Amino acid sequence: MRWIAIAHGHARVDVVATLVRQDGRTEPASDDRHRCAHATRNLEHRLGLATPPPGPDTTTPGTPRAAATRRAAPPSARERLRRQVRLAAVVATDEDDFVHRLRAAGLRVRLRRSRADNGVTGYAVSRPALPGRDHPPWFGGGQLAPDLTLTHLRARWAQAPRPSETSTPTTAEQRQHLWQETADAITNAADDLARPAQPLSAQAAHAVADILTATAITVPQPQAHRLAHAAELLHRAIGGRRETPLPAADARAVHLRSLARLVGLMGQLSSDRTGAAALQLLYLLAGFGDNLAALRQSQQRRSQAAAASTAAARLHASAGRHGPPPATPAPDQPLPVAPLRSARPAARSRSR
Repeated sequence: MRWIAIAHGHARVDVVATLVRQDGRTEPASDDRHRCAHATRNLEHRLGLATPPPGPDTTTPGTPRAAATRRAAPPSARERLRRQVRLAAVVATDEDDFVHRLRAAGLRVRLRRSRADNGVTGYAVSRPALPGRDHPPWFGGGQLAPDLTLTHLRARWAQAPRPSETSTPTTAEQRQHLWQETADAITNAADDLARPAQPLSAQAAHAVADILTATAITVPQPQAHRLAHAAELLHRAIGGRRETPLPAADARAVHLRSLARLVGLMGQLSSDRTGAAALQLLYLLAGFGDNLAALRQSQQRRSQAAAASTAAARLHASAGRHGPPPATPAPDQPLPVAPLRSARPAARSRSR
C-alpha cells in the first residue's frame, strides 16, 4: 500500500494512504478513525511523545485552543532526555566522562556490549522510575538525535583538543576573553552563511548550535528550556547528521566545539545567571538563525527554513526580554561584542 507523510512545521504530521493495493485488492476501511487513533496513542507511548488533551478544538489546526495547547504542552520525555544528553555530550571530553555526567544528572544509563569482545557498541538512557508508576521508556542515542549515536560522539571526542589545551577560564580576564572569542566565532559563522563563495560546513554550523546549548546553562530557568529547544531547531535546520561514513575532521568545527565546551563548563561552575555576555551571545545567535533561515529559504528547503526562523524568533524574544545589548558596557561587564557585519541585516529583511 502506498502512503505519504506530510509535516506541517514541527507540530503535526499528516499521513495519507491509498486504500487500493497494487494487486487490486482493497484495504478495509471500517472503523478506520478509531484504529488510527489507537495506533497514534501507541506510538506516543512508545516514543515518549506528549499527548494533547482530548477535545475537538485541540486537534483542529488554526483554532485558538489548538495553538494554546501546542504552546502550553510540556516537553516530552524524549525531548527532555535529548537536551540532557546533548548537554553532556557538548561538555564531556570522552566516553567515560560522558557516562559519568549522565549519571550525575540523575539519568539511568545502559551500555550495549558486543557479544564478540564485550566492547561497548551503544547506549540507552532513561529517567528514574517514580514510586507507584510505570518504568519510563529507554531511548538509544540514535532515537534521540542522529548525531547522538555513540559512533558520532566518539568521532566528535576524537577530534576535540585535549582538556589540558582548553582549560576552564578562572579569572575575570580569561572569562572575558572566552566570551569575546566565542562572539567573534559566531559572527564569522553567521556572515559565512550569506557568502556562497565561503560556505560554512555542516559540522561547523552544528557546532554553533552547540554553543547555544552551552549558553542555556548560563541563564535562569525556564528560559534555559526555551534556549535548549531553539538549539534543537537549529540542528534540525542544519541537517546532514546522518552522513556515513562520518566526514573528516573540520578544524573550524573543532574550534567552535571547544568554545561550546568551555562556555558550558563555565556556566556549570558559575552561579551568575544574569550575565550581559550571555545576552550578547543570544543576539548574535539570533542573527545566525536569521541567516540560516534565509539560506534555507533560498534553497527551497521550507521545513528547515521554518525551523531556523522559529529558533531565531525565540532567541530574539529571549534576548529582547532583557532589553537591547548595551553599546558601552560597564567596567565590570565582559568586553563588547560586535554586531553582525554585513549578512544579518539583509537576512533579517528577507526572513520578514
